Amino acid sequence: MFVKIMFIKSALVAVMMCLVAGSIYAEPLPGKPSQVNMAGINEISGIVKSRRFDDVYWVHNDSGDEARLFALNSSGEIVFPSFLTNDFHGSLVESGKEPWPGHRVGVAANIDWEDIAIDDEMIYVADMGNNGNARRDLGVYVIPEPNPRAVESTRPIRYLPIKYPEQERYPADQWHFDSESLFVDNGTLYFISKHRQAGQILKFEPGANLYRLETQYTDRQNTLVKIDHHDRLAVATGADLSPDGRWLAVISYVDLWLFERPARGDQWFTGKAFRKSLDPTQVKTMEAIAWVDNDNLLVANEEGEIYRVSRDTIAPYIAD
Repeated sequence: MFVKIMFIKSALVAVMMCLVAGSIYAEPLPGKPSQVNMAGINEISGIVKSRRFDDVYWVHNDSGDEARLFALNSSGEIVFPSFLTNDFHGSLVESGKEPWPGHRVGVAANIDWEDIAIDDEMIYVADMGNNGNARRDLGVYVIPEPNPRAVESTRPIRYLPIKYPEQERYPADQWHFDSESLFVDNGTLYFISKHRQAGQILKFEPGANLYRLETQYTDRQNTLVKIDHHDRLAVATGADLSPDGRWLAVISYVDLWLFERPARGDQWFTGKAFRKSLDPTQVKTMEAIAWVDNDNLLVANEEGEIYRVSRDTIAPYIAD
């Protein structure tokens, strides 16, 4: 299994290098990344900053993990209840104690958790990974945000089944029905698609669609509404809306994008855009993004490295 994972990672890096070639030159991210050192956090796929609790960021692993969330502080240290410190340790290993297993999410399954979003009350976990474009059980868990320092587990209050309006076959004829990017704006959930060549999990295509969730049924599928498209945004893997609602940040394997809120409506891709082209050999498998405040971002890769990026270092995007 380890050899297989390493092969896939190496293949992804090669694919990412092909994607970045021919675009604006790749820029290194500044500074040395923080490293999350925790046995249970082995493949970060989503990160978001709490609005209710000071210095708390929620992260989750990618597919196949248990249904659980981890709380970190801005230094990458684990946050968990103090009354459990006799049994568990955080980032620093302590003899006789087990590593903190995370805040377990009951009545849930991590089929392929790909991103996380938050508002003043709820955490939204997108089980939307669809590498082979064959899943018919996509959806979002809606979880009242727990106090990570006071409780050890939680559960969703809703699960929202989701389908794409254009997909009629499983697997699809066109592999454009995978999403690893979720954000919430005034209570409405939005998804950005990630495109592959049909039948080729490791061969990506440029382009991304923006979808809006207009219903929140729990007993039937909610059909997304396609509202926008971007030709050059490729392999989007995470998204987050700034606290003031002005900026949509999207991370991919090869670029960091910013989209300014449109003057009217929610067609985010049609407004002013900014882009920083990334070097995949440095940033590795970049999967997650979160705003620290209105001017700074955290971006995280599956390898547990977290970089801080200032918004003013991202240049205006000029279309070819």
